[in-house]
Amino acid sequence: TGGEAALRSDRTLWAWGYNDGGALGQNDRTTRSSPVQIPGEYSSVGWSYRTMGAVKTDGTLWTWGKNNAGQLGQNDGANAHRSSPVQVGTDTTWGKSSHSMFNNDNFLAVKTDGTLWSWGSNTNGQLGHNQAEAQLPGASSPIQIPGSWSAVSGGNQWFMATKTDGTLWSWGKNNKGQFGVNSTTYHSSPVQVPGTTWNITEVAGSVAVISVFKTDGTLWGWGDNVNGALGQNQAPAQLNSYSSPVQLSGTTWNQIATYDDGGRLATRSDGTAWTWGYNANGGLGLNDTVNYSSPVQLSGTNWTGDIGGKSTSFFALRSS
Repeated sequence: TGGEAALRSDRTLWAWGYNDGGALGQNDRTTRSSPVQIPGEYSSVGWSYRTMGAVKTDGTLWTWGKNNAGQLGQNDGANAHRSSPVQVGTDTTWGKSSHSMFNNDNFLAVKTDGTLWSWGSNTNGQLGHNQAEAQLPGASSPIQIPGSWSAVSGGNQWFMATKTDGTLWSWGKNNKGQFGVNSTTYHSSPVQVPGTTWNITEVAGSVAVISVFKTDGTLWGWGDNVNGALGQNQAPAQLNSYSSPVQLSGTTWNQIATYDDGGRLATRSDGTAWTWGYNANGGLGLNDTVNYSSPVQLSGTNWTGDIGGKSTSFFALRSS
């Protein structure tokens, strides 16, 4: 459904996969089955449905690919697609990949000064600009969301972000209780999830399933519980949604990755890796295609590198 991208240790950026909107940044729309380099040196990259964006080592932000809702941030009126990188404004203060979020037709990003900016589609108030339902136009250039922020994540037409004080906030679509505030009411401006010890570096979301760490190493989830994604060890007939946080067992979680339909991969501080949720395509790495509603350990104790997920696949780096 879209392209993939990865950064090498030398700061070069490489992309491959589907390219009908130019998301591979090659100044064409030719699909590639092996990595091709995108010129420049980069510190982080994010991508979503046929759209990519990356921060260069000089702090500038560049986007390319589909632009049907202005998600490339070019303020050009025509929302023209781009098949090679174009710069968003002239600022040199854009943050790292953990501080930004591409999702479908939206882009949200935290700058190094702690300000949060959003642009693109706004069909359910997911840009966080506190507008009435009849006043939800999109934005083709960055608009600030008030506050001092640390990181942002999200899913389909909803977002959540942590502030520098450890509080967690949600806004946009809330049909499955993905705000974590014990309701299913939509909001076009941030509403606070109870608590002040949310980990400012780890917020993971997919579709309408949320997983967030606290500073004590505990892992919490809420929203849709499709395919057992919340890890509560329930039978299929008991997989109800949760509109407020529920804890997974354990206190030593330190990194998590997600993919669509509720797949989860997480590592603990002892180097172990655990997977659960959707598994119809074998994405959980357990040598079967069975869905799991509680974490199952992968073999090995050297899962100490970065992990990631996309579509129905996971990727992980292991230490040698």
